[in-house]
Amino acid sequence: MILAYLFEPPRRVVNGLYGAARPGVEWLARRIFDAEITGRENVPVQGPVVVAANHLSFLDPVMVALAIRRNVRFLALDFLFNRSLLFDSLVACFGTIPISHEVAPIRAMRHAVSELQKGEVVGAFPEGRRVARWREVQPDRGAGWLALATGAKLVPVALQGTQGTMGIVDRRVRPTPVRIWLEKPLDILNYIDTPDPAQAIMRDWYTAIDQRLAPWWGSSTC
Repeated sequence: MILAYLFEPPRRVVNGLYGAARPGVEWLARRIFDAEITGRENVPVQGPVVVAANHLSFLDPVMVALAIRRNVRFLALDFLFNRSLLFDSLVACFGTIPISHEVAPIRAMRHAVSELQKGEVVGAFPEGRRVARWREVQPDRGAGWLALATGAKLVPVALQGTQGTMGIVDRRVRPTPVRIWLEKPLDILNYIDTPDPAQAIMRDWYTAIDQRLAPWWGSSTC
């Protein structure tokens, strides 16, 4: 059993933890990673939001949460848990939602839908895991499905530079410049009449991310 399922702190506790930790973590991010964030005005300040980012490093959830400046309930694959009591306790305190990598993640998706219906923010990494390079894998449809199921806006987030610390190739923790782009939200009303709305949303998500990352990774081949 994953500790994150056994211990679900009250929302006011989670909000307090985010509020207390954010100033210090933002200061560290600027000093250590020269973090540069563009597009914060694109994130709705209220209401349900699905935040979908590319995934290059274990650092990514921290950087996305700092950029959004709203409390984010991230979906995380369950094989990351049950290795460290400290890690499990931390992610439980910040409301991480474990998602199965072996069976249909029905429980996790219901949990995410419930959070979105409360007006919260849910974070997802459509690539499903850390990758060494952008475009290494095709995005899954989960983030698009969550937006469609709840009416939430989907905000694409592009990350560049985090692969230089706690990434697939370089696992060290070291200073590396990080750039984050928060793109204009995708509105499900623009997709509900398409033959496959979830696929259409994720296709536009991919395009938004690729336009930001192409200067570093080359032209798209997908």
